Amino acid sequence: MFTSVDIVDNFTVRINLTEWDNTAIGNMAYMIGSIISPTAFKKNGADWCASNPVGTGPFQFVSWVKGVKTVYKKFPDYWQKGKPYLDGIEWIPMQDVMTRLLSLKKGELDLALSIAAKDLADLKKEGFIMVSSNAGSGVLGVVHDSANPNSPFAKLKVRQAAQYAIDGDAIAKAIYLGEAEGANQWTYKGHWAYNPAVTGYPYNPAKAKQLLKEAGYPNGFKTRIAYITSAQDDQIYTAAQGYLKDVGIDAELDPITSPAWMPIALGGGTWDGMLQGGVTGNPDVAGTLASRYIGGGRYYSQMLVPEEYVKAVKSAITATDFKTKQKWTHTAMKLMIDKYCIRTVFCSRPEFGAGKKTLHNHGFLGTPNSAWWTPEEAWMEK
Repeated sequence: MFTSVDIVDNFTVRINLTEWDNTAIGNMAYMIGSIISPTAFKKNGADWCASNPVGTGPFQFVSWVKGVKTVYKKFPDYWQKGKPYLDGIEWIPMQDVMTRLLSLKKGELDLALSIAAKDLADLKKEGFIMVSSNAGSGVLGVVHDSANPNSPFAKLKVRQAAQYAIDGDAIAKAIYLGEAEGANQWTYKGHWAYNPAVTGYPYNPAKAKQLLKEAGYPNGFKTRIAYITSAQDDQIYTAAQGYLKDVGIDAELDPITSPAWMPIALGGGTWDGMLQGGVTGNPDVAGTLASRYIGGGRYYSQMLVPEEYVKAVKSAITATDFKTKQKWTHTAMKLMIDKYCIRTVFCSRPEFGAGKKTLHNHGFLGTPNSAWWTPEEAWMEK
């Protein structure tokens, strides 16, 4: 935890921590390290700054109509001389997948994100340029309200049953058309945090039904799944709903927008049943587990956080060498999945986008976080 910041000279600051944290520098390069104008903040306050950004970027904020459009114009005094190349940018949220796809094809958009895998081939044939990200540090799945003593998911066997009921490999194959893979833990194969010793819960509906019976739910139960609606996720959670229903867990789908999901998942909110667990772009799994998945009352407030699991995560981020950090991260992954099953995981989730061939160097999906791009480098052919 940061305690104070000392100004050493005009180009140096010293950040003081309560203890050694190997994720501190990486987190500062992530969203937590975003810098705003202190003058604007002191003059106008936090509420004003939340909807009137003032920074040092290549574009200047013009207007924002929530859910409709955000408009930026070129900032002529940008510190990189000669940039940006574009005169302005308009960011238009479109929740409806078909509307977004048709708007791209009609030329109303220069770039569209959250494109479904099934549409990639046709868009490519029409001359659009495809972009894609890797899966980030985590994988798609749900967080149960397992810390709620009145929830069925407070019982380990129920959580295990839900995981045995899901065929992540089949979901990945059917929906991502070979561009993703099923998961048995909260990171993908090849990542340094992936623990090959994790057994996980291979698809086994018979085992799921047996565990539900042992947990006191021989006839199943009703629950909910709240998730962020998108081209891919609508299909994924519909598939998960079907798998769960096959074993007796009747889950009502609750598709919500990202702004509605964030205060629930990341702002101390509550939910019934299962909630989408976000896939973060932060490549440091230990850092993400420490910031989002060890309780504290704000992030996933209703998720069970066993003491030994929390200890493993904290040991990972305070390790003074990578080997020790990896060991404790592997330990945390084993506890999260095999011992406590505090997450139900589905599959890795790359993101896809498509843009006009006249658009260059936008940088979207160049990293696992789709919000990061290079607006100062983007340019368009006339």
